[in-house]
Amino acid sequence: MEGICIAFFAGCAFIGLGLFRPGLLLLAEYCIIWIEFVPTGAAREFSEVGDYSYRMYIFAYPIQQSVVNNVESISPIQMLLVSPCLDHPIAAISWHFLEWPVLKRSRFRREKEPKLAN
Repeated sequence: MEGICIAFFAGCAFIGLGLFRPGLLLLAEYCIIWIEFVPTGAAREFSEVGDYSYRMYIFAYPIQQSVVNNVESISPIQMLLVSPCLDHPIAAISWHFLEWPVLKRSRFRREKEPKLAN
């Protein structure tokens, strides 16, 4: 938690110097890394529900392009807010109804295969 405070104040110092974007990027990067490696809490509980990150990576570009083509004059900030709201449910559906059942089935079959003698 101390690291987030340091990153926050460093970001504010950059902002105070008129360097808003670098300060914001510094703060955002550190917060994302901290959330990724936090040992407990909501982020850890969320990661136990399912592995959505790869699916979000795969589906992000087509979803963002669909939003850009269907919404006139959307700003990058609006895209940053809208895209995960659309991307996350699709990634969850893909994980729970496609990939996880296939992984369970393939693990079951591997256990049933006869073992060869050495």
